[in-house]
Amino acid sequence: MDAQTTARPIPVEFTGSGGVRLVGDQWETDDRPTDSTEGTVLLLHGGGQTRHSWDRTAARLAEGGWRAVTFDARGHGDSEWAPEYSAELFAADLEAVLADLGGRVVVVGASLGGRTGIVVAGERPRSLAGLVLVDITHRIDRTGQRRVRDFLGAAPNGFASLDDASAAIDAFRGTPPRRRRSDGLRKNLRLRVHLKTPGWVTPCGRVGVTWSRSWRCRPSLRDGRAASRSRGRNAGVYRSTRRSARPPTDGEEP
Repeated sequence: MDAQTTARPIPVEFTGSGGVRLVGDQWETDDRPTDSTEGTVLLLHGGGQTRHSWDRTAARLAEGGWRAVTFDARGHGDSEWAPEYSAELFAADLEAVLADLGGRVVVVGASLGGRTGIVVAGERPRSLAGLVLVDITHRIDRTGQRRVRDFLGAAPNGFASLDDASAAIDAFRGTPPRRRRSDGLRKNLRLRVHLKTPGWVTPCGRVGVTWSRSWRCRPSLRDGRAASRSRGRNAGVYRSTRRSARPPTDGEEP
């Protein structure tokens, strides 16, 4: 976080589909604690990330007069784990948050967040004031998608240290190793301390102290057939809604 920023996060909570508790932040400045001059912007993180990936951006937007809001998707960060995850449920959570915020909101979504925004924009084209996509488009390159999925699933038992996690990121990017600030990794990973007693090992962690990604590991999706059905259902939802989503034409109010 920029030490010179005048913005600060105020903790907020939302209730998603099925009553799932979603934890977020609303960014404010000392001279503009509640009002905004530009409108409301909601920033959605990518899969395996948390709301903190948008901290700097949200602070800048708040300083610029926006009401900037972030939240952890279900099963991510500080939000509640859920019994089920799907494109429909992520979209339903987003709709619940939009209803809570009120008015028309600009949604900025990275990767999974952008995909969720596309689903909502396709189902309810007039529900958003605008949609900004980061690291995703309305059409997905399947090779790149598989590469990202393989990376996210490459360490199901977590990492022994933050240095190991950093090395895995460098290998995925194909860049020379570099030093990273540990506080950034700590916001996207969770330290799991497992007792060496049967029954105390979580689905995402091995015995001992490990760093694991911040979403819940879903044992049912380890079964190849279950994972295939889930991906197929999500892809169907995405294809059907993206055809409905369209940008406004010249002279048309968004």
